[in-house]
Order: sequence, then structure tokens, then C-alpha cells
Amino acid sequence: CKERIRLVNRGIDTNYFDINSVSQVRKENFLRSFGVLENKHIVLLPGRLTSWKGHNVAIDAAKIISEKYSNIDFVILFVGSEQGKKKYLKKLEYKIRKYNLNQKIFLLGSQSDMPSIYSLSDVVLSTSIVAEAFGRVSAEASAMSKPVIASNLGGSRDIIEHKKTGWLIKHNEPNILAEMIVKIINKPQSEKDLIGKEARRKIIEEFSLSQMLNKTMEVYDEVQKEYFNN
Repeated sequence: CKERIRLVNRGIDTNYFDINSVSQVRKENFLRSFGVLENKHIVLLPGRLTSWKGHNVAIDAAKIISEKYSNIDFVILFVGSEQGKKKYLKKLEYKIRKYNLNQKIFLLGSQSDMPSIYSLSDVVLSTSIVAEAFGRVSAEASAMSKPVIASNLGGSRDIIEHKKTGWLIKHNEPNILAEMIVKIINKPQSEKDLIGKEARRKIIEEFSLSQMLNKTMEVYDEVQKEYFNN
């Protein structure tokens, strides 16, 4: 029955995904590998290369920003494994060249030190065009106290509180995405810091690894007590 259902949110390691745990050396190592990032607004789209993750939406948004807001010096980083999807990778590369965005969008493949990359980002995107059961990118970026723009679909709706811990937007709408990226980039740092602080608080309380384990153990305890009482 409904009264017996217990919700246990999936959790992430908030000690690993913590901006205060990322040393300056780790940041500098990444920046040295990609020197083009110096003094630019960094927009990050983490996630394996698959069509439903919304890479095409981000490319279209980058084109709009470049044409409409030429004063904004930005780059978008696609970080994630291609997982053998070479045709999709080639399509993305072709579209980037076609839009003349070679110096705006970079496909970095799989990277091991994601906390460092998150820490250097000004905005993190979770632009999936279909609903995901759990918005891992939204959770990780929030734990890193970073502004997140997420599709108003699936798991991200549980993680992001609109305008409080991030921003939810209509999926597959590059114009909306472009305007939101620009809006967040132009926000005062104090406002972005406040959003980031609230985002991390929510993750620690509701989506941390420790809360997942504690709630799971509570369910076991509840079942055990009921079994022995009967």
C-alpha cells in the first residue's frame, strides 16, 4: 500500500564534489592542457556523447550567443566519452565547423578530474531532451556550488529549485538556453554565489551519499522491527 512506500534519493559523494577540495594546482593543470580557456567564460556540458544529452541544442545556443552577444567571450566544453558513437561525434564536429564555432566549442572527451573542471566553470548545462531518472550532472554541479541550467524534465526537477538553486528551462529550445546562459554570465558574482550555496545545501541534505545510506538503513531497520514484532 501507499503508506509503506519509502523514498530514498540516489546520492553523490559531496566530499569529492566539493569546490573547497579542489587545489589551485589541479585547476592550473587543466588550464595548461587547454590554454584557450584563459580569461573566458566557461560553459560546461558534461555527459557522454549521445543525441538525447542535448549537445545539438547547446551548439545552436552558442551560435545565437556569438551572433547576438558578440561582446561575450565564452567557450562551451563538451566533456564525456563518445562510447563508440563515431557517427554522432562526426556530426557534432561538422556542425561546429559549419557554424564557425571551432574556437567556441571544444570536445574534450572523457576527463578524470571532473571536480576541477566543474570548479573552473561559470555555468553548467544539463540540456537533456528526454527525461532522465536521476539528474547526475545537476547534482554534481550543485554540490560544486555552480550555477546550473537544466531541462525541466525528469530527475533535474527534483534537484533544481528554479531561481533558488539553479534554473529550469524548456528542453530543446536553443533560444531560451542562449538567453539564460547570457543572463547568468551577466549576474553579479554575489548572486551566483548565493545560488551555489543554496544548491550545495540541498544536495547535502537530500542527495548526498550519506543520506542515501542512512535512509536505506532506516528501511532495513523498519522491516526488521516489523518482522520480529510479528
